[in-house]
Amino acid sequence: MKLFVALFVIYLLWGTIPEFNKDSRLGRLLAGVITAFISTFVGASGPLVASYLHINHYDKLKFTATFSSIMTLQHSLKAVVYAGLGFSFWQWLPLTLAMILSGAIGTWLGIKLLKRLSVARFRVIFKVILTLLAIQLAWQGMNVMLI
Repeated sequence: MKLFVALFVIYLLWGTIPEFNKDSRLGRLLAGVITAFISTFVGASGPLVASYLHINHYDKLKFTATFSSIMTLQHSLKAVVYAGLGFSFWQWLPLTLAMILSGAIGTWLGIKLLKRLSVARFRVIFKVILTLLAIQLAWQGMNVMLI
């Protein structure tokens, strides 16, 4: 499954995407359902969502805001489901707070950097980083197949 997701991410980044209304409500709903479902098994919803948003050619600030909103909503829904299943968040509270703090600091630094980057440079850096993440995911998928 990880190998498939990695190949799909690479295709969305570098392949020729068929023309369709990428910003339709139905398209966004389907993308959300598919990424949420796949991330349940693979745990890699970020690269999938980012790849989907990439094909919409948003400017860098709209892309970042949309991606952040989607990931916040998706992870919040997962937290509700985990809580409903009885997961104990209290024992993980210090780690959770540290993650939130580091995420806030990373967001602050990232926005400062984002405002300095040109759109062209942002797109290149974005594609390279996401490609490297996809390669790592493919490697993990191949290791599972070999074991």
